[in-house]
Parts: sequence; C-alpha cells; structure tokens
Amino acid sequence: MKKLTINYPGGSLLDIRKKYEKHFYTKKDAWYEQEAFAKENIPAGTWEIDFNLEGSFLKTWAEQIEGGRWQGGKEGVPAAVLVYALCSHYEETGDCLLETVYSRTSSCDSGGGHVVVGIFDARGLVVGDGWDDIRSSYVGLSAARKLSLDDGELEALESLGLEARVAKLEAVIKHHNLGL
Repeated sequence: MKKLTINYPGGSLLDIRKKYEKHFYTKKDAWYEQEAFAKENIPAGTWEIDFNLEGSFLKTWAEQIEGGRWQGGKEGVPAAVLVYALCSHYEETGDCLLETVYSRTSSCDSGGGHVVVGIFDARGLVVGDGWDDIRSSYVGLSAARKLSLDDGELEALESLGLEARVAKLEAVIKHHNLGL
C-alpha cells in the first residue's frame, strides 16, 4: 500500500461526493446523507495518509488504537478527507486504493461507531457505518497526519513578531514529528 500527501480543498463528505459522484457505490439516497459527520465542514489542509493497513486487521477499534497506529503525531483521518484522497488519486493515476478492504476513519456515525471507507472497485467506493466491536480481516485502519495549519492558527501567527512566529512553527514541526 501507499502513502499519499494530498491537499484537501476543504468541505464536507457530501461536498466531496458531489465532485466525485461517479466514483461512489451509492450515488443518491445514501444512508449517511442526514448524518452529522457527512455534513461536517473539514477545513482545507495538507494531509499525509498511510494506506499500509498491515497489522491493523482482525482488531476492534479499541485494539487498533491501542496498537499505536496513530503514534508519532499521527491522528485519525476524517471520512471526507479519506474519500477525497481515494477519489483524487484514482482520477490522477487510475489506481484504486482500498480495493478489497475498508479503513476505519475518525468520523463517527449517529450510533457512535467509526465510519469505514473502502472496497473501491469497479462498482464504486463504499462509505459504511461503524463496526467498532467487530474484528474483521477486511477492516483495517489508515494512519494520517495533518501537515498544515488551520486558518485560526495562521491568524494567530500573523499577530506575532518574527521570533515568536519561528518559535511557534518550530513547535508545530516538533509536535507533528516532521523533522524538516
């Protein structure tokens, strides 16, 4: 599997589905259309997503997190960001990542389960409801980290002097373990 760095344009899962509707298994009347996670506006930013799911299968959500999948400054990837990464990568390369498996995301459905995304084959990409307590050979976990600052963080930086800006950026780099 691959690691991708993407420039997420911002928006909700529903916004991303409008742009890439032809790549979705369910194009209309999807189960998630009224779900809060699908309407949540995820800010624009640069994300690094690790699609190497090895070692995360046959584990519940709690076991996947406990296993340190998100250590080293990595965090969960929202469903909208993961869907954008998969669809934009497919349009650029013709390569379907997560063709035979799902990845859990940091997005939760109204029942509290973490949304899964995957099985991206000729029929289209699937967005599924959460299965946190199930161990499956086809439900893994992608690790991700956001590499760019949110607008609020940028505005805060603009109000600082040069030395304070450099110190703040160094702290962000260290926090995200970027090693630049």
